[in-house]
Amino acid sequence: MNYLPSEVDPDKWIERYHNKYFTRQVSPKGIITIGKYTYSVGIGCAGQRVTAIVDANTREFRIMTNVGEKRKAIKGLKGGVMRFDHFVDAILEEARSEYRRLVKNRLKKAKTARKI
Repeated sequence: MNYLPSEVDPDKWIERYHNKYFTRQVSPKGIITIGKYTYSVGIGCAGQRVTAIVDANTREFRIMTNVGEKRKAIKGLKGGVMRFDHFVDAILEEARSEYRRLVKNRLKKAKTARKI
């Protein structure tokens, strides 16, 4: 018996998050972070609090600023339905990438701590 699906939609989660919002503080460089991804909203918004609303239909964040609305494509989406084996390969690569990022950050912190 095969209990695994032949295809999966790794982006299906976005439908449940439609119209959900995230409030973020804009960095001095005009950037916000949602999850592990960064989005530029402009240096003119530095220091402001903005609201990013998930638009599942367009697969974008609608970012509400004091100046108006900006739209940014949601990063990290896989592009729809894929074969299960391709999905497994993709999440394994994502896990390896995340591990490399964590190791790099730990090494950077260790070097900084030694300098102090």
